[in-house]
Amino acid sequence: SSGINAEYGDPVVDEWQSEVNWFLGVLAKIEARHHMRVALCHNDVNHNNILIPEAEGDDRFILIDYEYTGYNYTVFDIANYCAELQYDWSLPEPPHYTFDEEWLPNDELMLKMIRVHKRVVTPPITTPDHIMLNQVKFMIIGSELYWALWGISINTSFNVDLDTYTQNKMRCYYQKKRWFAGAIEELLKTESRADGDT
Repeated sequence: SSGINAEYGDPVVDEWQSEVNWFLGVLAKIEARHHMRVALCHNDVNHNNILIPEAEGDDRFILIDYEYTGYNYTVFDIANYCAELQYDWSLPEPPHYTFDEEWLPNDELMLKMIRVHKRVVTPPITTPDHIMLNQVKFMIIGSELYWALWGISINTSFNVDLDTYTQNKMRCYYQKKRWFAGAIEELLKTESRADGDT
């Protein structure tokens, strides 16, 4: 790919470094003001990587495909899952997926995920829910950017049109950057970091 959808005024590949620099710069400012738990993360949580047993009454689930596992902010796994819910990978013909931005979870559903996350992790996370919601929104921007850059750099042959996928991910990156500008602004003007946060 040499460029992105012109209607958004998106930069060519050589200029994407400026977007990485922007994201990391904002991340550093957010991290200075708010606690963000770092732990071993899956980093590719999506509905295709979750196995749910069919047995009645079994509410367990199994994560698979750990090839991208590494240390990250735990809100990234929530954010990535939310971003990937915009895709349905069951299409038999190229590009082998359908996309609908309306499938992105709303605030209420994101908050449910956040509360489940806070209930099961140890030590407990004390960050207020509304702050974590804004962190998830910021990390959705990061997820879109991450997978767009993955699409550019990957050399392996996949059963998917990587050019189309990458262009869509970059379009989504700029879209979410606009959509969640208020969440970023809120994170940069508030503070929730407390002594003892881990």
